[in-house]
Amino acid sequence: MQHILAQGWQQALRDFLEGAFDDLSMHLVYEVFKRDFDMFKYSFEEPANKMPIGEIDRDEIHAKLSGA
Repeated sequence: MQHILAQGWQQALRDFLEGAFDDLSMHLVYEVFKRDFDMFKYSFEEPANKMPIGEIDRDEIHAKLSGA
């Protein structure tokens, strides 16, 4: 029962967060974190999606984070 309640709470939180972002705030978040969205393959259109939408290039990440 507790697990079901936790899932309901998590879904309610996701719904709230998705609804809280209007077009302007989504645009601002994307402008600030564009490099991260691109490098880690996050979905800009689906903020609740925690999984990457493509293959992550670890060599690219290592090169960018090490300043090479």
